Order: sequence, then C-alpha cells, then structure tokens
Amino acid sequence: MISYKPDFIKVWYIASRSLPAEKTYPVVAHIAQLTHKNKLKLAVHATDLETARLAVKAGADILVHSVRDKKVDREYVRFGDKYPNVIAIYEVENGKISKVTFLR
Repeated sequence: MISYKPDFIKVWYIASRSLPAEKTYPVVAHIAQLTHKNKLKLAVHATDLETARLAVKAGADILVHSVRDKKVDREYVRFGDKYPNVIAIYEVENGKISKVTFLR
C-alpha cells in the first residue's frame, strides 16, 4: 500500500467468536507501527466495544465508526485519559452517553 502513496491506511478490525479481537491485536498494532513509521494516519473500522478499545491501544488515529454492539462503559469513556492525543466525540441519548468516537 505504501508504494501507492495513500493519504492514510484503513483496516477493518472485525472480531468473531472463532477469531476474538485479542488474537488479531498484534496484527493491528504492527500495521499501526508501519503506518506511523511512514508518516501516515491509521483509520480503523471497529464497531465493537472491544475492537474499538484495542484499536486505540494499538495506535489507531481514527475510529471510522461508533461502537454498535454495546453501550459504552465508563472505562471506554475515560479511555482518552490514557491516550491524551485522542479526542472523544460523545453522543448523548436520554441523558446518558450512548456512543463515543475517538480521534487523534
């Protein structure tokens, strides 16, 4: 991909029962490392709470979608504290945070 001089790299981080997010985390982290080494941003398609959490931990610069499988928990909402270069965009539904999107 790098040889095509893209503006950014996007990966799909999709987990399943047979292939849990933790198992493919090293691949996403490696892609993040290579992407940043080449001075590009990494966009990650992560729609599950766990894949979104792990994507940010791996070095995602952009989460392309909001979490859809579960209501976000306080740990996820406070995730930006651990990763200070991440901006969280909160969506509120009935007075409660229903979605959080992080951007670096």
